[in-house]
Amino acid sequence: MPSRSGWSSRRWGWRGCGPRCGATCRLGRQVDAEPGWERLAPVPLQTVCLRHRPPGLEGAALDAHNLALARAVNVTGRAYLTPAVVKGSQLIRVSIGAAATTQEDVQAVWDLLRSAARTLSIG
Repeated sequence: MPSRSGWSSRRWGWRGCGPRCGATCRLGRQVDAEPGWERLAPVPLQTVCLRHRPPGLEGAALDAHNLALARAVNVTGRAYLTPAVVKGSQLIRVSIGAAATTQEDVQAVWDLLRSAARTLSIG
């Protein structure tokens, strides 16, 4: 079975994938530029792997914080993020695969993530 990215590129062509991949790359750059956030993998296509790193949180506490962050976003019903553990670190995957997803949609997810992180860091 072909990969999702291969399937998408065959279905829409690389021009059709461009807007989604462009939005994903912009999100990756925003994560890189935001203090307290880190991107944990390259962004070649549609998925950004990231985590929030508030000062003073390490190990299991950092993992629990990021899992709670993904859950906090998911319970809003406005976005669905996939928590995952990669190389022993809890991270959040933001995957942009729907053809109708706009840059504004991606920005809304980023805003929601940052807002939820501020709320969790205060609480």
